[in-house]
Amino acid sequence: MVLEDEDLQRLGSAFDRAWDRFLRTGMLSAANLQLSQEILARRILDHARAGERDEWRLARDAFMHLWQVQFPDLATVPVAGPTNRRGSKRRGRMG
Repeated sequence: MVLEDEDLQRLGSAFDRAWDRFLRTGMLSAANLQLSQEILARRILDHARAGERDEWRLARDAFMHLWQVQFPDLATVPVAGPTNRRGSKRRGRMG
């Protein structure tokens, strides 16, 4: 598989989105840090090889796959709203 610069940027953005979502669950630990990153990256690459290029779909699929693999006994994903770096809720865009 040959990836152009734009493809690599898109895959990197998908990874960042999936990783951010995982961080907001509060389930990251020293024990699952490396494996979680590997699972996300591998899933994103596998789906890119299959032709998916939408970063939102890549991120969502990778995160859900990670959740199923790492936490199979938890029925649902914790709901966590988006936060900015200071920890406060982001304000929605108006207009």
